[in-house]
Amino acid sequence: MNILITGLPLSGKSVLRRRIVTAFMRDQVPFWQHDTATVVSDRKGVDAISPLRASEVEAVFLYNDHCLVVEDAHVVNPQKAFKPPLAYDLIIYVEAGCFSYFMFWLSRAKKWFNQGHFDWDASIAWSGTGKPRDWHNLLDIISHLFRISFLRRHWLTADEDQLFQVGIPMRVVHSFWTPRGPHFDLEL
Repeated sequence: MNILITGLPLSGKSVLRRRIVTAFMRDQVPFWQHDTATVVSDRKGVDAISPLRASEVEAVFLYNDHCLVVEDAHVVNPQKAFKPPLAYDLIIYVEAGCFSYFMFWLSRAKKWFNQGHFDWDASIAWSGTGKPRDWHNLLDIISHLFRISFLRRHWLTADEDQLFQVGIPMRVVHSFWTPRGPHFDLEL
């Protein structure tokens, strides 16, 4: 079974993937995992258990003797998607509520301020001065935070409209911000 975990950035996708993989290990379900956002050599903890390189995933898709869990935030964008949605047997869409989404991003904004850069874009790299805790970055970070919060509903609607049309079974899992990390309405 090929399982896709997708959703908006900073909605808890990676945490949910780790929890699903942990449940598979507990129940002795053979699995592979692939996170399209990280390099295999950079993975630690649960992320380092049964990881696949991008070049290896194709063979697993064909043989399908294990559960394959893929995390891909870009699946609705054909130019950036690792595999099209039709390649999966189940789509799990992680959706954070308005307050939770803001809080997830607020946590990231604090890290950005402490690091001196923000808003990674592959075409231009990081924005910001590069100086930790530089007040010159603060206005841009705050405006980015509010822009993302404002566009959340639009992005959710566009993603879900496109994914529901695919015809693959889809489960929307709601994530909730807590001081200890995301909580989900999915029992594992």
